[in-house]
Amino acid sequence: MATDEAIRNVFAGRTDHLPAQRSQIVRIFTSSTFTDTANERNTLMRDIYPKLKNYCRNRYGLEFQVVDMRWGVRDEATDDHMTSALCMAEIKACQRVSIGPNFVTFLGQKYGYRPFPPKIPATIFDKVIQLLTEHEKSTETFKQWFLLDDNASPSMYNLQPISSILKYYTDPSQAELHKADKAKWWDAFNEMQLQFRYAAKRLLEKQQLKKEEAMKFLISVTHEEVINGILNVSKDIDQHCIGFVRKISNLQSDLSNKNAPSFIDVEWGKAEVDTEAQDLLTDLRDIKLREKLPTSRIFESSIDWSSEGVDPENNQAHKKYIDEFCDHFYTTMVSMIDDGVAKSNQATSTDEVYQEALSHLHFCVKQCRSFHGRRDILQPIEDYMTRSCQQSSDHHEQLPLIIHGVSGSGKTSVMAKCTQWASQKLTDANVIVRFLGTTPNSSSIAKVIYSVCQQICRIYNKDETQIPDGYSQLVAYFSMQIQNIPADQPLILILDSLDQLLPVDGAHRMQWIPVRLPAHVAMILSTLPDEYDCLATLKQVLPLASYVEVTPLPVDVGMQIIDDWLSSISRTVSQQQRQVITAAAKECSLPLYLKLTFDQARRWYSYLTVTPDDLPTTIPTIISLLLEKLERQHGKMLVTRALSYITASPSGVAESELEDLLSCDDVVLQDVYQYWLPPVRRIPPLLWTRIRSEIDEYLVERETDNNRVIYWYHRQFIEVAGARYLSNQDTVREIHSLCADYYLGTWANREKPFKYTSKQVSMFKLDSEDGKADRKVPNQPLIFELEGDSQYQSDQIRYNLRKMNELPYHLIQACRIDESKEYVYCSFHWLLTKLKATSIQELLGDFTMALEALPQEDPEIKLVYQAIRLSASTVMTDPRNLAVELVGQLSDQAASNDYPYLAKLIQQAAQYGAKNYPLMPVRSCLNVAGETLMATLEGHTEKVTALAISHNGLFLASGSEDKTVKIWNIASGNLMHTLTGHHEYIYGLTISADDRMLVSYTYIWEYGKKSPIIVWNLESGDRLMTLRGHTKGSCPLVLTNNCKYALSGCRVKGRLRKCLPPRKKLPETDDEEEDDEEEEEEEDEDDDSKKAKKAEKNTDEQEPAHNYVLKDIEDDGDDSADDGEEVDSDDDDENCNWYAVLVWSLENGKIHRYMDGHTDEISSIIVDSKSTFALTSSRDRTARVWDLNSFSCSRIIKEYNGGCPMLDLALTPDNSKAFIEGLWLGLYEIETGKQLHKMEDPQSSSSVYMTEISPDGSLIATSTVGNDIKFFDVETGDFLFRIEGDDRNYRLGMAYFTADSKYVVASL
Repeated sequence: MATDEAIRNVFAGRTDHLPAQRSQIVRIFTSSTFTDTANERNTLMRDIYPKLKNYCRNRYGLEFQVVDMRWGVRDEATDDHMTSALCMAEIKACQRVSIGPNFVTFLGQKYGYRPFPPKIPATIFDKVIQLLTEHEKSTETFKQWFLLDDNASPSMYNLQPISSILKYYTDPSQAELHKADKAKWWDAFNEMQLQFRYAAKRLLEKQQLKKEEAMKFLISVTHEEVINGILNVSKDIDQHCIGFVRKISNLQSDLSNKNAPSFIDVEWGKAEVDTEAQDLLTDLRDIKLREKLPTSRIFESSIDWSSEGVDPENNQAHKKYIDEFCDHFYTTMVSMIDDGVAKSNQATSTDEVYQEALSHLHFCVKQCRSFHGRRDILQPIEDYMTRSCQQSSDHHEQLPLIIHGVSGSGKTSVMAKCTQWASQKLTDANVIVRFLGTTPNSSSIAKVIYSVCQQICRIYNKDETQIPDGYSQLVAYFSMQIQNIPADQPLILILDSLDQLLPVDGAHRMQWIPVRLPAHVAMILSTLPDEYDCLATLKQVLPLASYVEVTPLPVDVGMQIIDDWLSSISRTVSQQQRQVITAAAKECSLPLYLKLTFDQARRWYSYLTVTPDDLPTTIPTIISLLLEKLERQHGKMLVTRALSYITASPSGVAESELEDLLSCDDVVLQDVYQYWLPPVRRIPPLLWTRIRSEIDEYLVERETDNNRVIYWYHRQFIEVAGARYLSNQDTVREIHSLCADYYLGTWANREKPFKYTSKQVSMFKLDSEDGKADRKVPNQPLIFELEGDSQYQSDQIRYNLRKMNELPYHLIQACRIDESKEYVYCSFHWLLTKLKATSIQELLGDFTMALEALPQEDPEIKLVYQAIRLSASTVMTDPRNLAVELVGQLSDQAASNDYPYLAKLIQQAAQYGAKNYPLMPVRSCLNVAGETLMATLEGHTEKVTALAISHNGLFLASGSEDKTVKIWNIASGNLMHTLTGHHEYIYGLTISADDRMLVSYTYIWEYGKKSPIIVWNLESGDRLMTLRGHTKGSCPLVLTNNCKYALSGCRVKGRLRKCLPPRKKLPETDDEEEDDEEEEEEEDEDDDSKKAKKAEKNTDEQEPAHNYVLKDIEDDGDDSADDGEEVDSDDDDENCNWYAVLVWSLENGKIHRYMDGHTDEISSIIVDSKSTFALTSSRDRTARVWDLNSFSCSRIIKEYNGGCPMLDLALTPDNSKAFIEGLWLGLYEIETGKQLHKMEDPQSSSSVYMTEISPDGSLIATSTVGNDIKFFDVETGDFLFRIEGDDRNYRLGMAYFTADSKYVVASL
């Protein structure tokens, strides 16, 4: 087990001396020669490896992989001479990642292929040529096949690709030419091989070569594999390595048999044993192997020679040997896997929180290895982090720091370097880092926050069980934890690539980010500028934060970085090649482009002339060049399909899955096997290994669904690969369909049919073009079980999460809608199992994905979705309630012949319910999904008194007499937050135009004693501020559309009066008499006089802004004794009728200005869409227009008819006119205050208590006492029609227009 200190260091973000990561893979390298163990390897591939895959997956949730670099490989794959180097790299990979066994060798009597090195240091090559020349041996063949590469350091002679000289070597379509070129190559190879061996022995004798240098020309590939896989292993070899030794008696007595060379080494062109090879084999097999491996790990067998070699089909003794060999192999593997898992659990912590933190630290270290320069960008980030670790009394809080730059600019490397710097330099700080998208728990914002909260709990010894599961509660908890970080243990939180987050839970709305941080907490975030509009959103959410742009590198710095990278792998470029790179770097010097350029340049040899066409100057074009070279080198069809599967998968694909998918893809197999018949119809593992070796730097490994998967790391690779391979919709459907078949288990344990080409039928002398073969792919149950096990007997149920999360997506993308309903959306077993394995949110996510992706909405899928959503609270309590809910809601619809899959679902649910519930519905008896009721939001314990819907339609806020506010997710019906803090029932709710803030208030008419106005973060539920000062009144509260101010009217008294400056004395006039006199005077005046008087009057009405410094409302921290509770002692003085519009700043929650002028209660308030003016109405029979720049009254509008109080308000869409309710409903012009229309019902009149203007501004609807809805023409003021209510005793009528203004929804 990792030590306690090591675990603490990982949680604290220390990047030095990292422990090894836990593996989820059993990966074995099988070493053997090409021909003599073909039967053994084919039998393992056909019968044993599938069993081991199932064992690992079902028992431990592990992935079993086999690296057999011999199986299925043809001569053409050796064209570039890289097979040996790839083998050694794969051995290291197996040793690094495998749990338990990692290396198996099969040794017989054949020493095997003995190639000379394809790259030879110039000093050694020159010695060889010199010796051969001195011994009068020809060196012309060497000069043809080897070229000097001065770009290597030291210089190397490189063996040229075979097809570069013999172009038909890799082209079996030209049969005769292909055969001739193969013969020419092997003649040249054997000539050079003999010459190299001769020279190596002589140089060794002369001590001009070291033994290890000489042996490179003498030993076989198998020998080199055993050296790296067994002989050089220093510890625990018995836990990782196995040797199988088989000897065939009488073999040497039948060397003339045509099959003998496949089982023993013979001299080239002779029927004689190659004694040198046999001596080397004997030393390896019988001496060195036994010295290193314990006898318990060496399995020996002996069989008699047969003229057909090893022939289990016709020789019973050979069949018995194969059966025993397979039994030994399987039981030994199982034993070693069991021991390996037990040891792994002891050696490495299985704790998920630890493994998540460790994974990101390893990724960080990897990114830092190739980091250069960037001091100008690193310095401000380091300064920011340093400030968080300094205790300063005048530094109270800080904001997050945002790093941004275009794709490929190197943001991730900058973030990694900052993490490493903080880890090493700021030793008192704890560092939490997440490179988003690189692990399953860093792909969605909910999982990221949960994981970070877990790590915070581990660091600061907090109770992890208190972390909530719900997303919104989680965001609130995260914010609270950030605020509670102790000052003596600073925290640095680094989140890279916000754009990589999945677009769920509003991740890219950024409302989860704490707006204010304690001084000792630093948060560094990075993002692309344009993806999901992340940068623009951040600037809206964090307008005052600091932003650092990662810009392209200067050309000279970029060239220095490329030189450093080349130097690190002992390479350089020629002067001509450097000129091409420099010219390209001037066009694009982004770090990703430089990395891609480096990967091209590292493969340039000094003898190659490079042109500008070899180095495109944009990232997409150079990626396309890379993919094009892959296609040319490894086969267009193979590369196209392999990369298509990776790109098409939503979360990545495991390498074992990729092999299985390629093995079921007959388009690929027909291309790979067009000239020969495989013993098992599967893709040879070497083929993908060779492709991956070329692009490994651009793939990321991450764990998802308990599997290690690979996916593109850079977004630009996703985009280029998608455009290149998945632009054709037919191809897209085909790829997704093959993936769907795989996760359905369609071809597990059965033969898949395919067609031979007419050429193959002729070439292989087949009877028919029809073929079929078992592809050896695993079955795909929803729950894994070993034979004889029961899910109820197992300690832990192992769900097939890969199938659950991949299958719905692929079926929908393949347009296999009926099957998606049969196996997923209308399968009760699927629905129940996924509910148990994951969550209702993930289940509903499958439905929303389908409904959004389908070109036409499927009614059955929608009905099931609506039913599950409607029953969310019930099934979350107990998933088994799903049966009751489905039957109770959907039985009637299922009876229709139009819904066959729904009928099957209800039948399955009824059968399940009959076994598990004593009382089960037999027909629809619950609220029915798909009708008017979409969801029931249950939670309040008293009557709901206020509602508000966010402008983006995502959230609903509700207030209640139970004194709480609840925020709901409209799409899912889930309760996000319950907000407490009020001491009276909720009077009103309003949501800001940017959907960031929710304001709730509880001031209740004139008898209210407690009136807190609270501003909340809508998504996180954080309490942002309290708006203090409102003392008395019933005026609604409104927010300006620019989200800067909150406004409400109130009577000034109590504490508020003490904080406001002295009030300007208002003239005492009889408003009614004054109005009458003015009207009479105006009748006798000419137009010029009217205008002059009007201007003078408006000047009088233009009241100056209050520029006084306002005192803060005293905050005693107790809302129970808030502003209105203080008893006024001066109600009878001149200020007893002081009414004002209060303006609060939404940045700090303080009163910013007040605007007074009304002499009676302010009834209503409304703000124009541009946030330039506010309009208030009052019982003083006036309405006032307030300028929100000067905070002064710019216009007084008076009620001309009857002198009634002005009450309800509404603005036209263009903000030019207002509807104001007085004695009648009047339409007034804002600019002049003139009444344009008096809107009256000719038959009856009654008080208006609600007005609604149509979106196009042409109609106005009024709800009146008497429950009637009346409609008027805005342009003319004419009455149009009424909708009469049924009951005139209750004021319940409401009317709302649809968005197109064509319809009205009315409740009567």
